[in-house]
Amino acid sequence: MKNWLTRIIGMCAAVMLMTSCEKDETKITAQPGAAPVLTASATAVDLQRANADKEGVTYTWTPVSLSFSESGYPVTGSYTLQFAKKGTNFAAMKEVDGGTTGKKTFTVAEVNTLFKDLGIAVGQPGQLDVRLKSSYSANVDPYLTALTSLSGTPYESRDLPALVWRIIGPAGNSWDSDLDMNYDFDKKVWTVTTNLKADEFKFRANKAWTNNLGADGTDGSLKQDGANLKIAEAGNYTVTLDTNASPKPVYTLKKN
Repeated sequence: MKNWLTRIIGMCAAVMLMTSCEKDETKITAQPGAAPVLTASATAVDLQRANADKEGVTYTWTPVSLSFSESGYPVTGSYTLQFAKKGTNFAAMKEVDGGTTGKKTFTVAEVNTLFKDLGIAVGQPGQLDVRLKSSYSANVDPYLTALTSLSGTPYESRDLPALVWRIIGPAGNSWDSDLDMNYDFDKKVWTVTTNLKADEFKFRANKAWTNNLGADGTDGSLKQDGANLKIAEAGNYTVTLDTNASPKPVYTLKKN
């Protein structure tokens, strides 16, 4: 009889404890409030290597606004800036952690890298779409802000070779003024498309005569201190200089 009584008392205590827990339980729910708004300090960045370390653009945003059925239960959101080539609907994008301050600054160099990584060619103007993704729960779809636009023309961030070759002579400018050429980092050649006069020219490096290339025959081969090269007919030409060719440097002229 004593054992049965003990069991009954234990069961009653368990029921009372369960009832008490149900009454004490407080259900907290978070409801979305105002969506964040993304603001940009600029819609275009002047991308120049000389300004690589300077501020390019700063993005600021308001935090996710949530309302709670009970107060005192904060929710920390995460923020990610998303960049994509304009008009691609973010099919391929770059994401950057926005941190927790509601502000993210990018240097000119960082913006330049974003443009190149997203397929904007060096020297070609382009535009990026930018938006902010805000999340506060793995079970809830993130917020996506309205798009902002960012324009710029990326520059080549790789270092040029020690010898920077140019055209010198009256076919281009004069014997006192060099004509710049562009370096193709992939092909490792120097090129320029420009109007040339029917006159003479040579190639020289770093605007000095220490390293200069002139004709070594008539097959396009070049040599140090070679003879002056000649443009037979004035016009628009594409000039290509390959100083890495073997066994000798070579150049080509293509009339456009």
